[in-house]
Amino acid sequence: MTTEPEAATEHESSASETLQDELTEQGHKVWLAGLGALATVEEEGTKLFNHLVDRGQEFEEERRSRLEEATEKVREQSDEALAQLEEAGEETQSALSESVNSA
Repeated sequence: MTTEPEAATEHESSASETLQDELTEQGHKVWLAGLGALATVEEEGTKLFNHLVDRGQEFEEERRSRLEEATEKVREQSDEALAQLEEAGEETQSALSESVNSA
């Protein structure tokens, strides 16, 4: 037969084991939650990274297109200014030639 102190000790031991099991289970759940968070961050991080790469490519293409348009416009204006300068030079040369010939 079990005496009262022995029964209390068995009860305390059983309660201690139950508490230990609960703590172990909760610790394992925390561990699993951490792994789940890591997996989610990895998955979502990869998605976000790929999304940012796509947006970067779109941005780069758009800016490159705008830069090419601006460069072409400057080139056209430069060519036009050069043509006007050549024309003015030819007119000046022609006027000088006429002045020299008439003198």
